[in-house]
Amino acid sequence: MTRLCTQGVVTLHAQPEKVEDCIRIFRELNAPSIAAQPGFDHGHWWVDRSTGKAVSVTFWDTEGNERASRAHIPRLLKGMADVLATNQGERETFEAVHEQCNVHTGLESAASPRATRDPG
Repeated sequence: MTRLCTQGVVTLHAQPEKVEDCIRIFRELNAPSIAAQPGFDHGHWWVDRSTGKAVSVTFWDTEGNERASRAHIPRLLKGMADVLATNQGERETFEAVHEQCNVHTGLESAASPRATRDPG
């Protein structure tokens, strides 16, 4: 069974006219910096070009490594200050409880032991 990760989610808002610059910074600076952190597994970076809303979802091997990665967020946001509509980013953490993959990829689904436990 596949081991599930802890996810960190950061939502921020770029100035709509500077979305392309925001994407460039994600690709060239932020993503490699985040990927170099201990325990990083993988990440997804999404953007709504029409509104400037950008979401970063990163996957970590442990909750501790995800928590430690948060220390880098202020520096990353500071490096994006000229493209952001606000200097604030919303940070959330989630525990994975299930993952489903396309059966044609050969990957299996996974469930967290915590998610399959009988609550009663």
